[in-house]
Amino acid sequence: MTDGVQLPRSGNARDRVAITVRVPEPLLRRIDSYIEKRDVPISRNNWLLEAAVEKLDRQRPDRRERDGS
Repeated sequence: MTDGVQLPRSGNARDRVAITVRVPEPLLRRIDSYIEKRDVPISRNNWLLEAAVEKLDRQRPDRRERDGS
């Protein structure tokens, strides 16, 4: 188990784990509207994963030091 998430038996963090996320309906409508306007289709799941990775990357301590934040 890593940070409250149980990894698959392989132990490979790249394996996908199904989770349930509660999202306020107005926020979900905004996300879906944005996704629908894209020139290249992307699934809601992939959009959410990209958004999470971008946020985590912005919050990395080494990045903040480098950017002067």
